[in-house]
Amino acid sequence: RPSAAAAAAADSARARTMYFRHYGVRFKRSGTHVPRVQLTEIGPRFDFALRRVHMADDALYRQTLKLPTPVYKQQQRTKNVSRGALGDRMGRVHMHRQEVEQLALKKPKVKKGAKGGGGGGGGGGGK
Repeated sequence: RPSAAAAAAADSARARTMYFRHYGVRFKRSGTHVPRVQLTEIGPRFDFALRRVHMADDALYRQTLKLPTPVYKQQQRTKNVSRGALGDRMGRVHMHRQEVEQLALKKPKVKKGAKGGGGGGGGGGGK
């Protein structure tokens, strides 16, 4: 049975290890509405171990923590254009008032009445 010191060393080694696995997903029949998921290892397999830690000096560390200013704030601000929460560009378009009387709209078709020869059946009369 391993000692407590050996177990602690194994736990710290496991905490400093990063496992890289690649799995394929298969859906099998399970007899219910939800399929049974089966994972099979298909790709490369790596175990990355962190062996030593070297901290940067204070000036370099502070420089790495700086956040870049967003690109849209660096550009010249345009009127009526804003950014959404996800970075989407939204704008507002202003138009002049339209005069409805002068618009070229489709004229409504009026059915011909009973006057004027036959009610517009299109058959052409005849015998």
